[in-house]
Amino acid sequence: MIADDRLDEIEERLRDPMVTYKENVTEDAPALVAGYRKVLDLHRPNQIGSHITCMKCRDIYGTQVGYPCETVAAITTALGGAS
Repeated sequence: MIADDRLDEIEERLRDPMVTYKENVTEDAPALVAGYRKVLDLHRPNQIGSHITCMKCRDIYGTQVGYPCETVAAITTALGGAS
């Protein structure tokens, strides 16, 4: 199962009135947290002199992009934080 399929499955469970909150939290939340953690582990900050860049992201010239990158900003926003 690819990630999009798994997310679709989780969203469907969240909308299902027959699935309890406890079932969603105990079954889906750990997987979602683990997924976010793995992505954030790839997109760590890297201090280069006075600049902080993303360890994973590069621009079209191969240069590391500033941190937080678009990926970290999107996850931060999705989790309700300021990006």
